[in-house]
Amino acid sequence: MKRLFTLLILALTFAVGSYAQNEVHIVQETGTTVVNLDEVSSIDLTDEPWSSWTFVNTASYTYSLYWNGTLGGVNVYRRQNLEDQTKMQYKLTGMADNYDFVFDCNTETGECQIPVQQVTNSGNYGPVYVSDIPHYPLQPGLTYDKYPCTFNAERGLFSFNLIYFVSTDLGSGANGSFGNGVETLQLDGYYIPDYSFDIQYAGPYVDDYGNEFAAISTVKGTDVAKYLMTVVGADEDADAAIRGMLEGSVPCDTLTETGLYNYSMTTSGKYRALAITFDAQEKILGTYSVDFEFYLSSEGNQWESLGYAVYTDDVILPLFGEPAMSYYVEVLENKEQPGMFRLVDLYGSEHPLYPYSTYEEGSYIEIDATDPDGVWFEGIQSTGMDVSGNGLMSLMSLGWYTVQTTEGATKEDAKEAGFLGVYAEGVITVPANAVAVVIGNKMYTGQ
Repeated sequence: MKRLFTLLILALTFAVGSYAQNEVHIVQETGTTVVNLDEVSSIDLTDEPWSSWTFVNTASYTYSLYWNGTLGGVNVYRRQNLEDQTKMQYKLTGMADNYDFVFDCNTETGECQIPVQQVTNSGNYGPVYVSDIPHYPLQPGLTYDKYPCTFNAERGLFSFNLIYFVSTDLGSGANGSFGNGVETLQLDGYYIPDYSFDIQYAGPYVDDYGNEFAAISTVKGTDVAKYLMTVVGADEDADAAIRGMLEGSVPCDTLTETGLYNYSMTTSGKYRALAITFDAQEKILGTYSVDFEFYLSSEGNQWESLGYAVYTDDVILPLFGEPAMSYYVEVLENKEQPGMFRLVDLYGSEHPLYPYSTYEEGSYIEIDATDPDGVWFEGIQSTGMDVSGNGLMSLMSLGWYTVQTTEGATKEDAKEAGFLGVYAEGVITVPANAVAVVIGNKMYTGQ
């Protein structure tokens, strides 16, 4: 930036011995300006608050949104704010499509900000932009509390919550985003600790004495020093349980190795395994959970897997401007009610929007096809998916909704109105506009 200053010099002559100094030299980064004091003149002074760019290091940038994969050999430059030395600005060169990437960082807090900037040029949409999510111009009001951008000085790792988008206000041919999530910049020459952790339900186990257990498997990274683990009911407050594990009021095991651990079970039901990981300095690294259903051997599992079926999503994808798409999902059938199905992780890792979502693993949609000519599902059922922070999405059968909200209406009425699906020759087909997507207090009809 530039600002105009008025320079007033009161003493026009400085006598040094027999030499009279009648010039003032003004030194700036843009060069030296010489002012002759025998003349009256006006000059522009450049007020540049940043130092010059200096090379810092090479790094690897990991894309996960508009592009995918890790790009090595990225050059990192830095300059300092001359008015506030806690503020740094970084510039990355050698990025995809040869666009520079610029962001700000506070050296005291490690907080970063990524302003709106062009990163490529699409043949379909024109300029494509990126910013951190709080800077996203098409959805103002998002905060860094929910979408942080940080620098871990110990690891030399920058983590950015980014969104790639097009905007007609910025010269693009459309409005919308290509995806949002975390991308990282890893400076070269740093040791990268492995704090990874995975927890899974491995199934039921019965010992030689008839005692029944839920088997929980864990895989920890080499730099996870220990972890606490327990099993609680799925309807219990997970945050309260975690606090209790830390305070000692909720019984849990202290474990130091990857392994398979058995937890004694006395009743069938839905459960949640919880784990809290720590580093060698007893610092909490993260919390993890997995939900599962456990059945005592005397009661048996009411659901059996039929294998995988092809599911075509023409409900949620159109809400985000995407065409219908087919993929495989696991199908369970109730042993006591043939035709009652569960579609497991229907909007999980196989769904096209999964990379741009937060997802509750183990979610399912239960479909009632016991009447082949009147297929619906009861209640408002959670998909487990939240796309781009818009809110957890649920599905609702408009046939079921009609029966619930219309006095005297029956399932047969919903069938005649064309709200129910059919089940024939192994295929369930739901008619257009018979399913609604519920987000908060808003309802959207699909196909």
